Amino acid sequence: MKNHFITHSVGICCKMVAVLVGLLVLTSAKAGQLRDAAWPMLQRLNGEIAKLQNTDKSSADYGAIMCPRCGMYHTRAGEAIFPLAYEYSQTGDKRRLNQSLILADWLIRQQEDTGAWIETPSTWKGTTTDQLMMMLITYPIVEKSLKKADRQRWLACMEKAADWLEENVNMRNQVMNYPASTAGTLAQAYRLIGKDSYREKARELAHLVTAKMNCEWFIEGESDYERDNRHGVDIGYNMDMSIWGLARYAMLMDDEVVLEAARRSVGSHFSFVYPDGMLEASMGVRSNKWSIFGSGTSDGCAVMFAMLSEGHPEYITAAVRNIEVVSRCFTANGLLGNGYNYDKVSDKSPCIYPTFTKAKSLAMAMSWVVADTEGLSPLPCDGDVNYFHHTLGTAIVRKGDFQGTVTAYNFKSKKMDKSNNMFRPTGGTMSALWVDGYGLLQASSQTEYYRWEQMHFLVMEDGILPLTPRMEYRKDSLYYTNLFDYDATVSIDTTHAESTHVICTGTLRDRQQYRGGAMFRTTYTWDKDSFSKTYEVIHQTNGVPVRIVEPLICDESTTIRQVDDHAVEFSRGRKTIRIVCLDHRLTLDFEAARMYKQPFPALRAVPLVIVSEFGDCRRDTVRLVYQKQ
Repeated sequence: MKNHFITHSVGICCKMVAVLVGLLVLTSAKAGQLRDAAWPMLQRLNGEIAKLQNTDKSSADYGAIMCPRCGMYHTRAGEAIFPLAYEYSQTGDKRRLNQSLILADWLIRQQEDTGAWIETPSTWKGTTTDQLMMMLITYPIVEKSLKKADRQRWLACMEKAADWLEENVNMRNQVMNYPASTAGTLAQAYRLIGKDSYREKARELAHLVTAKMNCEWFIEGESDYERDNRHGVDIGYNMDMSIWGLARYAMLMDDEVVLEAARRSVGSHFSFVYPDGMLEASMGVRSNKWSIFGSGTSDGCAVMFAMLSEGHPEYITAAVRNIEVVSRCFTANGLLGNGYNYDKVSDKSPCIYPTFTKAKSLAMAMSWVVADTEGLSPLPCDGDVNYFHHTLGTAIVRKGDFQGTVTAYNFKSKKMDKSNNMFRPTGGTMSALWVDGYGLLQASSQTEYYRWEQMHFLVMEDGILPLTPRMEYRKDSLYYTNLFDYDATVSIDTTHAESTHVICTGTLRDRQQYRGGAMFRTTYTWDKDSFSKTYEVIHQTNGVPVRIVEPLICDESTTIRQVDDHAVEFSRGRKTIRIVCLDHRLTLDFEAARMYKQPFPALRAVPLVIVSEFGDCRRDTVRLVYQKQ
């Protein structure tokens, strides 16, 4: 292929565009709430990244970032070039400039002849869009520091990568966050390189992704390909990747149609932001990577909120609070883990992915923020809220001190139990429960733990158990639970002045969707001063008890007390949650607790177990009341 930069006039045009784009980046960011929260966090993340950089000039991997967990140089870690360069642009620190330049030089050397980068150690190439975007927005910062030959290497590398994306990214070969991100990347490439075909492909992808938004503006398409379409919604990847990619395209290309769709989409997703800033991505089709602050290997929501903050100061609040959540996930070795308790879940260093992805998100957020604020506006969920998303079969409710997510999202992959999308929380479970002043009391994880992506999922001991609240029983070698019921129903009743009810019905099933011998109706009730769960179980099978398992999140600061046979207390700091069941015995299973740990999200729990006691009619009702003391 003829190098596009041989054309003198285009080269001059590109240089002018680079200078103009560079002015936007190099201007010192104005002070504001987002800046005040993001800047120290970015510096901390950059500091950890720099510690892992290969500084041996004789090494073939000079400039690369070592992953202490994987023991290798991930090509995607090359994306750290932008957060490092951004810090240099704000401080003039030549160390950060040099770190960015030698990392970029290493990344360029890893590029395949096709223009793509392999996401080492796998063979996936779709993440080329991420690496190219970072090069495109780093170039204006470092251009004057590059020799003429190096500038040509950068430009040729970026053009070759953009050509690969133009040819290879489509709605069939990639799940939806890749076409969405590539729309933004190719728009950025058009602004720098000037190829009309980049603009045309960016527009094509952006409008196709926009068409994948359902009637509630959730982006479908993060699961398997079925005939001519992909389906399945994932909250984490939508907020961490897809929406900001669409917004970047729309702003660069002045596409009001796509920009309005992005605005509507973030408005719908906003209900999944919790009062403390947690991004509640527990129930989507790729929720096996949920890490409290978002998805473990995606960028993060700060850039999306920053870009779409005009007229929505609450988005800045959400970004700031989410940064606070991120700050609670640092591990003992300085890198980010996948949740609050990573060091208690694994004795191995975390992978560097969360560290560099959050660094780039924060750098982009500060670069592209539209309307930073001097103060913080309240979030809707700082007060009582009732959200019900019928396309997701999911309700999010806050009343008083308690906020929770109840989900019966009924997406089914054609691969069924061979799909990584079919072990997510569903079946009318509560996938998250948060208590004001206490924090996360319940969470959720894969129903059965599998390492779907070998490089991202930790090796864990056999038999670890899910964090998800559930009903279950075993008969012979078969396991039945509501968590495998993808036909459960859910509805919300907000007609009562003093309470909100979410009602779910369904059947306990095994992982292959065979019905067991138990049906259920679960009612979640939010009152002014308490929260309760009422399980009504109808059992058609003799001699096999149904267990209700309520894992309760704990850490080294949690004090657990069995008050009596009908009450337990969990205390953290000066806050205590009492759980009462007047008609059944409550058992804290401390022996099983050692298996209640998950890497996504990185949390531990102690299970509270209630065994149903069926009478002659084989029906039983169990009511749990949660009270903040």
